[in-house]
Amino acid sequence: MKNFDIISTFCATAFAISAVMVAPVNAAEKFATKAEFIAAAAGKNLTTKTKKGETFTATYDANGQGKFAIAGKTSGDFSWTFKGDTLCSEFKSMKFKECNKVVVASATELKFLDAKSGSLNNIYSVK
Repeated sequence: MKNFDIISTFCATAFAISAVMVAPVNAAEKFATKAEFIAAAAGKNLTTKTKKGETFTATYDANGQGKFAIAGKTSGDFSWTFKGDTLCSEFKSMKFKECNKVVVASATELKFLDAKSGSLNNIYSVK
């Protein structure tokens, strides 16, 4: 019986160690705070593609205002707010509001994830 207990303990321990080694490394991404978002984006050009493949550019100013353009279609002003870890951008001329969690992936890339579903809305190039 002792040998069985030793083998059972060894197998359970080996399995536990193996499970930890193959567990996903990419834990939940860290969402930016307002200060982190401003540091990463304020005054810079953020560029992405719309779902229709059109180039969309936005510039977020530190004061909650910004400018946007959809290449060859429209441009205008927008306002934004940041509460907790959620950025909401409102484009009144287009009657559109979008709220996202922002991940600062690098100095040149921001990910905008839908605040409710968590799905990826856009990956912005930052210049």
